Amino acid sequence: MPISLDTTDLNNLNDANGEVKNTRTHGYKMGGGRAVLSATGGLATGAVGLGLFIPRGAVLTRVLYKVLTTFTSATDAATIALSIATANDLVSAAAISAGGNPWDATSVPVATLVTPTLSSNIALTEKRELTATVAVEDLTAGKLVVWAEWVYHGDIAAT
Repeated sequence: MPISLDTTDLNNLNDANGEVKNTRTHGYKMGGGRAVLSATGGLATGAVGLGLFIPRGAVLTRVLYKVLTTFTSATDAATIALSIATANDLVSAAAISAGGNPWDATSVPVATLVTPTLSSNIALTEKRELTATVAVEDLTAGKLVVWAEWVYHGDIAAT
Protein backbone atom coordinates (compact mmCIF):
# COMPACT_ATOMS: atom_id res chain seq x y z
CA MET A 1 0.00 0.00 0.00
CA PRO A 2 1.38 3.45 -0.91
CA ILE A 3 2.45 5.71 1.91
CA SER A 4 2.10 9.48 1.76
CA LEU A 5 1.75 12.26 4.28
CA ASP A 6 -0.68 15.12 3.92
CA THR A 7 -0.39 18.46 5.72
CA THR A 8 -2.22 17.23 8.84
CA ASP A 9 0.07 14.20 9.13
CA LEU A 10 3.13 16.40 8.68
CA ASN A 11 1.95 18.76 11.42
CA ASN A 12 1.36 15.78 13.74
CA LEU A 13 4.91 14.57 13.09
CA ASN A 14 6.10 18.09 13.80
CA ASP A 15 4.56 17.98 17.27
CA ALA A 16 6.33 14.66 17.99
CA ASN A 17 9.80 15.99 17.16
CA GLY A 18 12.11 17.53 19.70
CA GLU A 19 13.19 21.17 19.44
CA VAL A 20 16.22 20.36 17.28
CA LYS A 21 14.11 18.77 14.55
CA ASN A 22 10.99 20.91 14.94
CA THR A 23 10.26 22.48 11.56
CA ARG A 24 8.55 25.48 13.10
CA THR A 25 12.06 26.44 14.13
CA HIS A 26 14.07 25.07 11.22
CA GLY A 27 11.64 25.60 8.36
CA TYR A 28 11.30 22.37 6.40
CA LYS A 29 10.28 18.75 6.48
CA MET A 30 11.31 15.88 4.26
CA GLY A 31 8.80 13.39 2.97
CA GLY A 32 8.74 10.35 0.80
CA GLY A 33 6.62 7.49 -0.33
CA ARG A 34 6.21 4.73 -2.84
CA ALA A 35 3.57 3.60 -5.30
CA VAL A 36 3.06 0.56 -7.52
CA LEU A 37 1.73 0.33 -11.08
CA SER A 38 0.59 -3.21 -11.75
CA ALA A 39 -0.80 -4.49 -15.05
CA THR A 40 -0.98 -8.06 -13.76
CA GLY A 41 -4.23 -9.38 -15.23
CA GLY A 42 -4.42 -6.41 -17.61
CA LEU A 43 -4.79 -2.63 -17.37
CA ALA A 44 -6.93 -0.50 -19.69
CA THR A 45 -5.73 2.67 -21.39
CA GLY A 46 -6.20 5.94 -19.52
CA ALA A 47 -4.87 7.74 -16.48
CA VAL A 48 -4.33 5.63 -13.36
CA GLY A 49 -3.85 7.24 -9.96
CA LEU A 50 -1.17 5.34 -8.05
CA GLY A 51 -2.33 6.33 -4.58
CA LEU A 52 0.77 8.35 -3.64
CA PHE A 53 -0.27 11.91 -2.77
CA ILE A 54 2.32 14.65 -2.39
CA PRO A 55 1.30 17.69 -0.33
CA ARG A 56 0.77 21.25 -1.54
CA GLY A 57 3.94 23.27 -1.13
CA ALA A 58 6.25 20.29 -1.59
CA VAL A 59 9.23 20.41 -3.94
CA LEU A 60 10.22 17.06 -5.44
CA THR A 61 13.89 16.32 -4.90
CA ARG A 62 14.11 12.82 -6.37
CA VAL A 63 11.90 10.29 -8.13
CA LEU A 64 13.13 6.79 -8.94
CA TYR A 65 11.37 3.80 -10.43
CA LYS A 66 12.20 0.14 -10.91
CA VAL A 67 10.42 -2.11 -13.39
CA LEU A 68 9.87 -5.43 -11.61
CA THR A 69 8.12 -7.23 -14.51
CA THR A 70 8.50 -6.14 -18.16
CA PHE A 71 5.34 -4.51 -19.53
CA THR A 72 3.52 -6.12 -22.47
CA SER A 73 0.48 -5.38 -24.63
CA ALA A 74 -1.16 -7.10 -27.63
CA THR A 75 1.40 -5.79 -30.15
CA ASP A 76 3.77 -4.06 -27.68
CA ALA A 77 2.62 -0.69 -29.01
CA ALA A 78 1.28 0.54 -25.64
CA THR A 79 2.87 3.64 -24.12
CA ILE A 80 3.30 4.58 -20.46
CA ALA A 81 4.02 8.00 -18.96
CA LEU A 82 4.46 9.08 -15.33
CA SER A 83 3.38 12.49 -14.06
CA ILE A 84 2.68 14.48 -10.93
CA ALA A 85 1.92 18.12 -11.83
CA THR A 86 1.61 18.14 -15.63
CA ALA A 87 1.55 15.50 -18.37
CA ASN A 88 4.86 13.69 -18.89
CA ASP A 89 6.71 15.74 -16.25
CA LEU A 90 8.38 12.71 -14.64
CA VAL A 91 8.69 10.22 -17.51
CA SER A 92 7.52 11.11 -21.02
CA ALA A 93 5.26 8.67 -22.82
CA ALA A 94 7.32 5.92 -24.41
CA ALA A 95 6.31 2.76 -26.23
CA ILE A 96 6.94 -0.42 -24.28
CA SER A 97 8.69 -1.80 -27.38
CA ALA A 98 11.08 1.15 -27.81
CA GLY A 99 14.82 0.55 -27.96
CA GLY A 100 16.51 1.27 -24.65
CA ASN A 101 13.06 0.70 -23.25
CA PRO A 102 12.34 2.34 -19.89
CA TRP A 103 9.54 -0.23 -19.32
CA ASP A 104 11.68 -3.41 -19.34
CA ALA A 105 12.59 -5.11 -16.06
CA THR A 106 15.85 -3.75 -14.67
CA SER A 107 18.24 -4.78 -11.92
CA VAL A 108 18.57 -1.23 -10.54
CA PRO A 109 16.18 1.71 -10.13
CA VAL A 110 16.03 4.34 -12.86
CA ALA A 111 16.20 8.04 -11.96
CA THR A 112 13.67 10.27 -13.64
CA LEU A 113 14.11 13.86 -14.72
CA VAL A 114 13.74 15.40 -11.26
CA THR A 115 17.05 17.10 -10.55
CA PRO A 116 18.09 19.71 -7.98
CA THR A 117 18.20 22.69 -10.34
CA LEU A 118 15.87 25.65 -10.37
CA SER A 119 14.88 25.10 -13.98
CA SER A 120 13.74 21.50 -13.45
CA ASN A 121 12.36 21.43 -9.90
CA ILE A 122 8.73 20.41 -9.59
CA ALA A 123 7.04 22.54 -6.95
CA LEU A 124 3.43 21.66 -6.19
CA THR A 125 0.88 24.42 -5.74
CA GLU A 126 -1.74 21.89 -4.66
CA LYS A 127 -1.87 18.34 -3.34
CA ARG A 128 -1.23 15.95 -6.26
CA GLU A 129 -1.39 12.22 -6.89
CA LEU A 130 1.36 10.39 -8.76
CA THR A 131 -0.27 9.21 -12.01
CA ALA A 132 0.57 6.75 -14.78
CA THR A 133 -1.02 7.21 -18.20
CA VAL A 134 -1.39 4.21 -20.48
CA ALA A 135 -2.16 4.89 -24.15
CA VAL A 136 -2.46 3.20 -27.57
CA GLU A 137 -3.18 -0.33 -26.24
CA ASP A 138 -4.27 -1.95 -22.99
CA LEU A 139 -1.42 -3.46 -21.00
CA THR A 140 -1.50 -7.23 -20.55
CA ALA A 141 1.29 -7.58 -17.96
CA GLY A 142 3.98 -5.64 -16.13
CA LYS A 143 4.72 -4.09 -12.77
CA LEU A 144 6.83 -1.23 -11.45
CA VAL A 145 7.46 0.52 -8.17
CA VAL A 146 8.03 4.30 -7.92
CA TRP A 147 9.71 6.12 -5.02
CA ALA A 148 9.35 9.87 -4.53
CA GLU A 149 11.16 12.18 -2.11
CA TRP A 150 10.37 15.80 -1.41
CA VAL A 151 11.03 18.69 0.91
CA TYR A 152 8.20 20.66 2.40
CA HIS A 153 8.40 24.14 3.87
CA GLY A 154 6.24 23.19 6.83
CA ASP A 155 4.51 25.89 8.80
CA ILE A 156 6.65 28.78 7.53
CA ALA A 157 4.57 31.52 5.93
CA ALA A 158 5.57 32.75 2.48
CA THR A 159 5.49 36.39 3.60
